[in-house]
Amino acid sequence: MLLKEVEQAYESYAQMQYSFTELMGSREMDSLEELYRSERENRNALLNKLGEFKEYQEGLMADSLESANETYSQLVSTLVAAVAIAIVLIIGVTVWVIRSTGRSISLITKGIKEIDYQDLSSISRLNIETKDEIGEIAKAFNSMADSLENYYEKEQRYSAEISEQNWIQSQSASLVSIYSQHVTIANLADDFISRLAPAAGANLGVVYVKDDSGSKPVFRKQAAYADGAEDAGRDFFYEGEGITGQTVRDKKTVLLRDVPENYKVLSTGLGDIRPKSIMMAPVMLKDEAVAVVELASLRPFTDAQIKLIEKVIETLGIAITNISGRMEIERLLAESQAQTEELQAQAEELQSQSEELQAQSEEMQSQSEELRMINEQLEERSRDAEMKSEELQAAKEELEEKAKQLSLSSKYKSEFLANMSHELRTPLNSILLLSEMLAEDPDQILTEEQKEFSKVIHSSGQDLLTLINDILDLSKVEVGKLEISFEEVNMSEMSQRMKQHFTQVAKHKNLEFTVRSSEEVPPVFNTDEQRLQQIVKNLLSNAFKFTEEGSVAVTFEKASKGDFFGLPLSSYTEDWLKITVVDTGIGIPAEKQQLIFEAFQQADGATMRKYGGTGLGLSISKEFAQLLGGICKVESEEGKGSRFILVIPNLPNGMPEIASGFACF
Repeated sequence: MLLKEVEQAYESYAQMQYSFTELMGSREMDSLEELYRSERENRNALLNKLGEFKEYQEGLMADSLESANETYSQLVSTLVAAVAIAIVLIIGVTVWVIRSTGRSISLITKGIKEIDYQDLSSISRLNIETKDEIGEIAKAFNSMADSLENYYEKEQRYSAEISEQNWIQSQSASLVSIYSQHVTIANLADDFISRLAPAAGANLGVVYVKDDSGSKPVFRKQAAYADGAEDAGRDFFYEGEGITGQTVRDKKTVLLRDVPENYKVLSTGLGDIRPKSIMMAPVMLKDEAVAVVELASLRPFTDAQIKLIEKVIETLGIAITNISGRMEIERLLAESQAQTEELQAQAEELQSQSEELQAQSEEMQSQSEELRMINEQLEERSRDAEMKSEELQAAKEELEEKAKQLSLSSKYKSEFLANMSHELRTPLNSILLLSEMLAEDPDQILTEEQKEFSKVIHSSGQDLLTLINDILDLSKVEVGKLEISFEEVNMSEMSQRMKQHFTQVAKHKNLEFTVRSSEEVPPVFNTDEQRLQQIVKNLLSNAFKFTEEGSVAVTFEKASKGDFFGLPLSSYTEDWLKITVVDTGIGIPAEKQQLIFEAFQQADGATMRKYGGTGLGLSISKEFAQLLGGICKVESEEGKGSRFILVIPNLPNGMPEIASGFACF
């Protein structure tokens, strides 16, 4: 009721506000004041009603608050009791869960600790069937155990396969390596079966090789491995004969695992033993069986052993064929050589018979017809022999033609050098004679400068004549026309002559020069004096040429065995002479020490430009040393001088008939 009265009073107040707003718009101030006064009572009544409504609502709210407080007190008491009960239940459940979880975790921990990481083939499982997180962990662990077992099994299988492959590769490589070590099939077969049988775990083995020499191919036993048995396997078999022959026909490997009871092939000191497994494998080459390998074992052959056998026989056919080819070539070569020798003997015999028949034909005219018939037969046999030796004759003619060409080339070169030397010597001798006469100037008509020019011309001419003589000597050596005259040489005079010849040269260059002769040197030495003197002069000339300061020394002594060891005449005589020329000159690099003994060669271009020379002296010395049966060599270090060594034998009877081709250093 109070609420309705408030509502009516509010509607009246709202109507008054509307009217008041309209009057404000029309600016009727009197009407506004009158309206305000008339409606004051209504406004006051509304405010009174609102105050009453407020008091009424506050009374209701106080009653509700008091009731709520009572309800809250009851609820708090109930809630405290419920919380206490819940805490007790939670503690009980927590203790139960902790104990259950602890047991599950203990089982998991035990299962993990029991894992043998060295052997994962068998891992214990967790028997936890709860559907919580622990159960999920147990399921994951069991799944992991299954995966580890499968992985370990695959890893072991893979490792076994790898080990098996490595074993097969190493064994096959060891067996294949013997192929190139033999030249006969029998030796190859014996070595092959003696290695293959132990490697494949076989106690008996036989190798049969195909023989096509007869009308029908036959496989003959070439080698056997039988633990000491002398009669292992058959001696031969034909294709299709027995199981072994059938493997040849079928071109397939046969493996017998069920061997009959009465099958006895393995022999020991106590008796015979029946094998457990027999393998027969044909050796194929271009779809053709060239051999058969048969193996027997007291134990079944493993897969690895079977693979090894199949692998090595793949290449055995090639080895057998290669050796057969080499043996056939050697046989044909031996037959060819025998036939050639026989034909040569027949040809000689025919030639002898022909000469005899010719002599008899002159002496006995009455038997001419019979001799003519015999001669025709001999000529026919001779033609046959000539036809069979055509290839040998062609090769011989080719070699002879090449020898003729080489000889002709050498002849032309030698003739050219000889003619050139002769043509140059004639005017050169005239130049030398005239320059010498001008230098002497007996009539005193030339100036000193003109005389000096004459001496220079004479000296240059002498150098040119020496060069021509050197070139001529080299050409004679090459064609083998240089005459060597062995005679007695007075060694004391030789050393004294060298000293006199080079003393002035040493004084001119301000060098120390010594000549020493050992007491062991014989007073008389048998060799070519002219060539020996030329060699020593060449060596000393080079020593003085390339030595600016220091000394030059030459030593004559008896050579030791080490000096002439290995030379062609080392076994012919032990009386050898060693001549050593030592200088302190520029030396020779190690890589140039072979080059300087070649014709027209020096250590380098700078040396030739600085010191001059033709590079023929050492080349001639090397060739002369060889012709005298000795050797000329050098020991030098760049910048520290050189040591030239000449070693020659004492040959009272001249050069013996001994091969003289040897190297000179």
